[in-house]
Amino acid sequence: MNNKVSPIYTLLCDMIHPICQRIAVNMANIKIIPYKTEAMPKIKPLIFVADHSNVHDVPVMLSIVKKHAYVLAGDEVRDDINGLAFRLNGVVWVRRGDKQNASIAKEKILNLLRRKKNILLFPEATWNLTPNLPMLPLHWGAVEFAQKTNTPIVPITLEYTKDNRCFYSIGAAYYVLKTDNKAESTKTLRDTMAAMRWAFWEECSKKTHDEITEEDYLEYTKYRLDEYPKLDVDFEKTTILKKYDCYDEVFRHIEIIRLSKQNAF
Repeated sequence: MNNKVSPIYTLLCDMIHPICQRIAVNMANIKIIPYKTEAMPKIKPLIFVADHSNVHDVPVMLSIVKKHAYVLAGDEVRDDINGLAFRLNGVVWVRRGDKQNASIAKEKILNLLRRKKNILLFPEATWNLTPNLPMLPLHWGAVEFAQKTNTPIVPITLEYTKDNRCFYSIGAAYYVLKTDNKAESTKTLRDTMAAMRWAFWEECSKKTHDEITEEDYLEYTKYRLDEYPKLDVDFEKTTILKKYDCYDEVFRHIEIIRLSKQNAF
């Protein structure tokens, strides 16, 4: 399988990006509001990384960054309407759990970065619907890409409300040296993004984190799953980097949701 992205494909994606940008804004159908934002580096390429919690994250992120960015996406959606939108924007598909396929996808991302194309990654590799972690453990792909191509990482966090608003924070660009330890750098990136989310929770949430009940989390989780009933939770458990929590603990609250015809998957 070819580990490079066709120059013709990237040319077409670059040409139709203004149209895709407008489509992304319309697809999001969410009022996007800045919370705390740092200036992005005025260079190209950039690696955008974001937390991941629902089906709206990709169009919202593309609306926020306003720059053309190729998305690394799991190939489960490849053949549905979401897959078509990804293709029009520019995408690198990865078959999560397949190491050989992941290696090919990694080389495609590096190929794009070396050609000065921006990249959008969700390094948690799955939706984070946990009640106790602002960020799941991150896979270290973003750090590895940054090291190999000398590309800054721009961390962005997203906070959604049920009235179709999304507050976002953009952190200071994170630079990784080739000599830096990959695991330590990934932990630093995770801690940075977790702190960005905590800052919003503490200042803007109507309840403090300690006052949020299990019922609150269950209601929110059900709301997000109902939006995308195709999500295979059992499979998603396997994509979490097993470091800080076991899969059953991370998704324990989902298991007690009462399934119905509306939210079955």
